[in-house]
Amino acid sequence: MKKGTGKYLNNFKEYYQELTNVLITRDPDMLVKFVNKWAFKIQSKKLHKLEKEPKEFVELIMHQMIVANDNIPDSIKSESDKWLKERGSQFNSFIKLARKMRLVAKENPIAEDNEDMPHSRHWATFPSGLKICFTLRDSVEGSMWHLSVSKIGGIITQDEIKSLVVAFFDHEKPIKKLRGTYDSNIVHFFQPID
Repeated sequence: MKKGTGKYLNNFKEYYQELTNVLITRDPDMLVKFVNKWAFKIQSKKLHKLEKEPKEFVELIMHQMIVANDNIPDSIKSESDKWLKERGSQFNSFIKLARKMRLVAKENPIAEDNEDMPHSRHWATFPSGLKICFTLRDSVEGSMWHLSVSKIGGIITQDEIKSLVVAFFDHEKPIKKLRGTYDSNIVHFFQPID
């Protein structure tokens, strides 16, 4: 065994013991504290990134880690499995979609005075009837992201709105929310870009 290897292995043993204890609490804030302590010690870029993510994303990662951990009691695992089935898969799909739509919006900005309906490349529709449009709007005051959310034949849920906002916007910058003028079931979100 190389000199110092034993200490490295002990660090990992302690890391996994603490991680298991944190996951049993099912508290995203505890996971962030754990990340702050361990990210530098085990030189994990993934942990460094997790610290900067929105709380809802940390919660998603936490439940995924619970389900994957063999040391977590089955009762806790089943609760996390239920959470992932109800909210996690939808939230994960929003995150992946947001990354793609952000690139499309950057490559195809829209002038603020353009009243035409945005091109179909800016739209996405889900099986639930949820319909979104995401664009980058340029004006004399600066550029801003614009997310429009509606639901065909239904009412948008608070969970859907929360998950979309977390997926599409920077949680550290202000977000303006407006209801549609002609249809109150259409919600608009705006966020300035530096």
